[in-house]
Amino acid sequence: MRKLSFLVLIISLLFISSIQNVFASHTTSVELLQLTSGFYREDWAAINKDKILWVAEGIIYIYDDKEKTTSSFFEGTQPLTNFYALIAYDGRYIIYNQYDGISYNVSAYDTKKGIDIPITSGTGSHFATDYDNKTVVYIDGGACGKLYAFDIVREEAKLVAENACGSAKISKDIVVWTYGNNIYGYDLKKDETFLITDNGGHPDVYKDNVVWLSVEAGFTEVHLKNLNNGKQKILHGTSEYGITYPAISDGYVIWGKTTAQDVAGVEGIGLVGGEVFEIQEQGRHQNGVIAPQLEGNIAAWMAWRTGNGDIYAAIIDKN
Repeated sequence: MRKLSFLVLIISLLFISSIQNVFASHTTSVELLQLTSGFYREDWAAINKDKILWVAEGIIYIYDDKEKTTSSFFEGTQPLTNFYALIAYDGRYIIYNQYDGISYNVSAYDTKKGIDIPITSGTGSHFATDYDNKTVVYIDGGACGKLYAFDIVREEAKLVAENACGSAKISKDIVVWTYGNNIYGYDLKKDETFLITDNGGHPDVYKDNVVWLSVEAGFTEVHLKNLNNGKQKILHGTSEYGITYPAISDGYVIWGKTTAQDVAGVEGIGLVGGEVFEIQEQGRHQNGVIAPQLEGNIAAWMAWRTGNGDIYAAIIDKN
């Protein structure tokens, strides 16, 4: 019996050791793609599953990574009113910002029914910044103003905050935004507002996990906080280069990385192993600020490497 127990112990230790070695030896793989190289600026990247969308000269294009094909999203005339910027696409609804030469507004286009759903109207500046779970978040007032969440199924808007700045983000029922140095959250189901941190900026959210940047005395840190248990940790910190606009998914956090003026790339970290990895190497940019999008293991962003805005994408740890 003792020999059998000892044998079971040895087998268990060997199994645990082999699992640890697998995680320790894992190196994140990245397939980098340059999706455009046109003469004009391509911008407004968005991701839906294995498809990447962007805008070129006012027309939405789509790349299918499974089929390895690129095409215009619509056949014939694009049926979007006063189209200005693509925000999101979920397989049915296209969320976009409008500009009629005077005012900015927000709309959703139902590709199944072929109809437009006005989200805002009238004069002024209304900008959508994110979309998830059939809900659009937008700011009424331009860069700063009142923050709303619009349910496109019920066609109802809810005031989330009287004051918000920058790009508000949403995942499921959680909305996050910045005002001053504070980052706030709002639970749409519970109708509750809460403080996430009093020292941060550029938040993003995936389910119950929020990431943001903090900068102090030239040292930049990427923070992660779980809203369920309140635990917070620093994912990455450095004083050797700048970090811009982190984005989070279920397995990764990525951000823009800039090592000098007009020199930038993209970097990321695995949430399981904690490995920091390069997605796009540093290169000359007309503009060194990169704001990558991330869904699952697919990233997309616009970069100025050719003097014009081009769309790049990366498939992380492709199966």
